[in-house]
Amino acid sequence: MELIKQHISPCLYSFSNKISSTFEANFNEIQNDLSTELVGLIRYLDNLLNEAFLGSKDSIAALHIHIEEEFNDLQKLLIAEFLCIKTFTHYHSTDNNANEANLALIELIAALETKLNVVGMRCPDGASGKDGGNRIWKNWVKEKRKIVLFRFL
Repeated sequence: MELIKQHISPCLYSFSNKISSTFEANFNEIQNDLSTELVGLIRYLDNLLNEAFLGSKDSIAALHIHIEEEFNDLQKLLIAEFLCIKTFTHYHSTDNNANEANLALIELIAALETKLNVVGMRCPDGASGKDGGNRIWKNWVKEKRKIVLFRFL
């Protein structure tokens, strides 16, 4: 465990102290009074989001940030405010027509709509909706609902 700490600590310190070109502008937009107390955390989140934005240009990606209970509600609100500001300014500054992530999303939506059309056009052989439907019917309806729900998420 000590070997891991020896590697992570210097990298984490340098990562969290790196200041991006957009940090000051985003930081100054925060209206929460606690921003000066958590400037290190906000800088870390800024760098983390910058890395996430760089890595997700060619595909759809997800980033999960888990906020522990050690923060009070006002601190959590500050973190949420910064995340909103950062993501808004990032996506507002990118050209939506050339954004490859949007193209991947458009392709995914088109594939789902095609699949929905195929599934919804024809009831499978042996399916019966009588008296609540048999297993084939229920699976068919379930597949249609899953595609529709996924398309609108």
